[in-house]
Amino acid sequence: MDLFVQIPAIDAGEAQLLALVAEHGLVLLSGDKRALREVRAAEALLPALAGRIVVFEAVLIALCTSLGVEEVRAAVESLHDDQMIKVCFSSTNTDPVAALTSYLGALERDAAPLVLWKPFKDNRP
Repeated sequence: MDLFVQIPAIDAGEAQLLALVAEHGLVLLSGDKRALREVRAAEALLPALAGRIVVFEAVLIALCTSLGVEEVRAAVESLHDDQMIKVCFSSTNTDPVAALTSYLGALERDAAPLVLWKPFKDNRP
């Protein structure tokens, strides 16, 4: 945990969660993008975190794939205060998965070399 606590962008609670993931091989669902962008500073622990951090965009892609886009669109309709949801699931967007993939790809680039969990079998984006 000491490595994570030393990173100013990572608060104590997130540091504890990341330490548990690294130490016990758990999976973490995190929306703290600021912290995820800074995890790279804990270089020695990146292999233990690889593929174990799941973000909301990846969950939505997986749900669209398994349940269908329209079912997910209906389920997130009330969440339109969230900008990403608003953009990806707007009535004019015919391909929410492509939009979500773009958001996920941007976060992956920002968080590199941290490897996030991917909802695709072929390891896109």
